[in-house]
Amino acid sequence: MTKQKKGTEVIPSFQWRDKQGNFHHPSDMETRHLFFTIRMIWNHTCPKECMLEPCIKYTFRPFYSSKYMSKAIKYIYIELMTRDDMKPYFKQQLGRMRAMADDLDVVLELEK
Repeated sequence: MTKQKKGTEVIPSFQWRDKQGNFHHPSDMETRHLFFTIRMIWNHTCPKECMLEPCIKYTFRPFYSSKYMSKAIKYIYIELMTRDDMKPYFKQQLGRMRAMADDLDVVLELEK
């Protein structure tokens, strides 16, 4: 099943799994929650020098494989780019993530 979002590419029905084990489609998540989710994933997958502050470290269960986290970054980023209620701070940090990913040649599959 796929979902079309505001004239963008067709987005597969990826769902984020929260710490309680509940699944949420990014389009149903609040912008603030999406932003802090992608920042949390970023801080757990990027080199230490690229972490964004504040950084709270979590222990992830085996469900959160690197393949799943890569998909999460991609689809949460795509969803965030459709939002018109992002705070300037969110945009600034997303821009830093994008630039660091490009500079480090990190393959995050983010839409350009």
